[in-house]
Amino acid sequence: MAKLHDQWNLADPASELSQINAAAGIEPVTVAAETYQLLVKAKQYSQTYEKFDLTIGPVTQLWGIGSATAKKPAATDVAKALTLVNSEQVQLDADKQTVFLMEKGMQLDIGSLGKGYATDRIVKLFKQAKVTTAVLDLGGNIYVLGQSPRGNGQPWQVGIRDPQQANAIIGEVAVTDQTIVTSGTYQRYLQSQGTNYHHIFDPTTGYPIDNQLSSVTIVTDSSLTGDALSTVAFTAGLTKGLAMIEELPATEALFVTKDQKIYRTSGLEKNFTQKTGADYRLK
Repeated sequence: MAKLHDQWNLADPASELSQINAAAGIEPVTVAAETYQLLVKAKQYSQTYEKFDLTIGPVTQLWGIGSATAKKPAATDVAKALTLVNSEQVQLDADKQTVFLMEKGMQLDIGSLGKGYATDRIVKLFKQAKVTTAVLDLGGNIYVLGQSPRGNGQPWQVGIRDPQQANAIIGEVAVTDQTIVTSGTYQRYLQSQGTNYHHIFDPTTGYPIDNQLSSVTIVTDSSLTGDALSTVAFTAGLTKGLAMIEELPATEALFVTKDQKIYRTSGLEKNFTQKTGADYRLK
């Protein structure tokens, strides 16, 4: 994890992602195998899903949500940043293992995909080492390996956080050998003139997604896939997001709305147990 952090830390000018951004419009940058693999996946997701784009960096940097310099930018600045968001302008050379952003000012921002990639790599190491029971928690990315050590071959019970209360859960999901990944408006946000602006951006508008959702949780086999899908499903909104996840194999989702309603895909009807009182309504 320390190695991957050093390669992908955008706050460090020496990291590979920072070097790629600095060389935008100038020259390709040779990267490590992990970085190249991650960016191949990120570009695939960008080309598959309308509101996922690995070049959202100019927009996220402009807003700075999660940093001490966070602010609501001027509409003209947002419009200018949007002109640099284009995943088609990312050139990946498999033979040379290089990455090139074709226009000066472009910036990669892979968000939490790095945590998903790291989680999957660690799970692979665990399995190679014959680990049979483990919990991995990378802050929003959970993976449970094997069965709960509490006995009787029971699955793990993983709590889903209440978006409105930091130390409360709305329920539990029973899972084995799967990842649980959540994207929500409560994780990082900016308060400006009485309005909360969260960190999940719409790459077509340059503003945080504005819909009725508070959080989306994905349950699937790959944490990297879960990372991408939690963002994609959130940006798609409740109706389209539910329909999209319902069609995917071995993938389930839990949607929590701002008006405290809980929606599930069909595969979670038996695996999700609500733990709150009347505050939330299970739909």
